[in-house]
Amino acid sequence: MSTKEKNLELLYNAWLSRSVSWEFGSEDERKAQCRDWAESSLENITDAEEFDQDEADYIVDDELTHWTE
Repeated sequence: MSTKEKNLELLYNAWLSRSVSWEFGSEDERKAQCRDWAESSLENITDAEEFDQDEADYIVDDELTHWTE
């Protein structure tokens, strides 16, 4: 698995964990939306930058902070 693919999975997991209580039409819709958000989050990260789940959680939390401002 490439660094980019690994980072995408970490971001996807972070989005999934935060969206559990959000309203979606179905679980598949929630997963698809989280995948889209993860891909969007990854756009600002270089392919060589490797991080762990804690950093992925921080990235998503930071984005959510901007959503609520």
